[in-house]
Amino acid sequence: KKLSLKLKDTSEEQTMLLGLEVEQGSTDGRKKRVWARVEGQNPLVQIESSQLGEIPSEADGWRSKVLMAFERDKVEKVVLRTSSRRLQLRKLAEGAWEMEEPERLPADSVKVSDLLWTIKDSRVERFPKREELGAIEWGESVLEANVWLQGREEPLRLEVGPESPGGGRYAKAQEQEGTVVVSSKLVEELDRFTPWELREKRFVGLDVSKVKRFLARWEGKEMEVVRKGEHDWELLKPQKEPVEAFKATSLLWTIREARFEEPPREGGEDLELGSHPPKFELLAFGEGKEPVVRFVIGGEIPDKPGSYLSWCDPAHRAYVVGGKLLEEIKRDIKALVPSFVEGR
Repeated sequence: KKLSLKLKDTSEEQTMLLGLEVEQGSTDGRKKRVWARVEGQNPLVQIESSQLGEIPSEADGWRSKVLMAFERDKVEKVVLRTSSRRLQLRKLAEGAWEMEEPERLPADSVKVSDLLWTIKDSRVERFPKREELGAIEWGESVLEANVWLQGREEPLRLEVGPESPGGGRYAKAQEQEGTVVVSSKLVEELDRFTPWELREKRFVGLDVSKVKRFLARWEGKEMEVVRKGEHDWELLKPQKEPVEAFKATSLLWTIREARFEEPPREGGEDLELGSHPPKFELLAFGEGKEPVVRFVIGGEIPDKPGSYLSWCDPAHRAYVVGGKLLEEIKRDIKALVPSFVEGR
């Protein structure tokens, strides 16, 4: 048995000679091996016989299965159309994205990155035979993804069409000639990127690097933490002591990354939080005497167990946040002042 491999970088052709299989016994658990030699090289070597099955025996096995090849940081615009919606996203600046359709809103850059990874990682499941291709009735695509790259007028395009009798769906893609078959799960994976999923839900405009001091109130107890120099922090209340930087900034980052669970409600604190005693409040200060951010979490919503009303100045809107956020805040407060949450 011979396997002829032509090296891509040279004009040389080398032949690997595969010899007789060496039986090493089935009782000791050792794998079967094959004698092999590359022409012009010595000595003989042994390779696992299971590796021979990884060598494609048909031409399709050597074909690239990539559907769309691009670098995510080069993407400037994405249009995703499914049977139920059309989404359009555009990059504004390094790391920032905006949703342009169905409505103009800031987009969550992390979720956009997930979307791009899903498109980029999609692969061909199989290549249809010629007789199968002749029987395809395409009709309207159930999904279409268009990705514009820097310096290119035409987008990279992926279209997913009807179901294949052998499983999966037929598709046409930028990196493939003709029609291929992709997994049906690809449509489900891309369909989960709804406008709500891609919308930016962080609502606390807190720049952690510019915070010089903050006050935190947890169920009536108050702490004050101040930055000392570039990296050091100090606890002033309830007692004066040094604080590890990561403990101070962890609470600030938790607040900065807070995300709402429902669209914001107009009206602000007076409308939404007046009847709820605050469970948590944070006032963050920069160089001045007035806080740059005031963040409040009120009481639990009666008809929504595990959800809480929250308010952030100067947004003047009320938000619904989950109990997970409160648990994360409680964790960070406990790291700073254990007695606040341990009842001592």
